[in-house]
Amino acid sequence: YRTAGSSVQFGPISESVSPVYGLYTATGAGSLSLTPSAQQCSVATLNGTYMFQLGGAINEGFVRFWPYWESGRLMADGKGNATVVDSGNIGGSSFSGRMFSMSYTLDGNCQGTLNSAALTMDFQVSRDAGAITFAVTKPSSIIANGSGRIQ
Repeated sequence: YRTAGSSVQFGPISESVSPVYGLYTATGAGSLSLTPSAQQCSVATLNGTYMFQLGGAINEGFVRFWPYWESGRLMADGKGNATVVDSGNIGGSSFSGRMFSMSYTLDGNCQGTLNSAALTMDFQVSRDAGAITFAVTKPSSIIANGSGRIQ
């Protein structure tokens, strides 16, 4: 560019791309596509500590429902194992600092299952692994769902 008083004049702009990168070939190492490919999930996607809240009710013999609420941390190792530390309240009885292990599966559509000795939950994780939602599916006496965010 050149300056001429208070104005600036720019010359021609030229761009070059080295053929070493293969940017313009269909199969080149740096080939470009206008069609985005969907990111796939795997067991490794769920990796880190998620803060969560879970709430609902516990059904006692189809006669009574007890309110249920908990919050805590789910720590996933990216290999199908998780540890949960939680605190909460079931029908007025509080609990604090429970710790238990879970295993999990996660498919390419970012849907999975968390299992422990006492319960099973279906869950979905965002493709960027930043958020999780889940619902208790077993035992059927627990009617609860919740969500969490990675920390």
